[in-house]
Amino acid sequence: MHPLTLECFHKPSGNAKAVRIEHIRFQISDDHHRRMEEAEEILLQNDQKEIFLDVEPSELNMELPDNLIGIENCRLRVYISQPDQRGHFHLVGELPGNGGTVYTGGLMIDYIAA
Repeated sequence: MHPLTLECFHKPSGNAKAVRIEHIRFQISDDHHRRMEEAEEILLQNDQKEIFLDVEPSELNMELPDNLIGIENCRLRVYISQPDQRGHFHLVGELPGNGGTVYTGGLMIDYIAA
């Protein structure tokens, strides 16, 4: 497992601007890491902009800020950063009851290499 602590943002439903809401702590398993590396290779070979990998919140051992009651529909968004052509990812989810989108800042996939 690879423990991470990343900045977290909340974008309410509609056109409201995203706001920073502390940090989320979570862990990436070796399997998640492998799947992200595979997604990076696919993205480098074609013109897709991103790939979403579904994950269960319980698999990530998440520690949420006190003001978040939970996250649903968790996914790892894998994309290629244009300046360096390297794979990056961030965690994306939804607050229960259409409370908007929650997401972390991005991180290079190689940063969590085993």
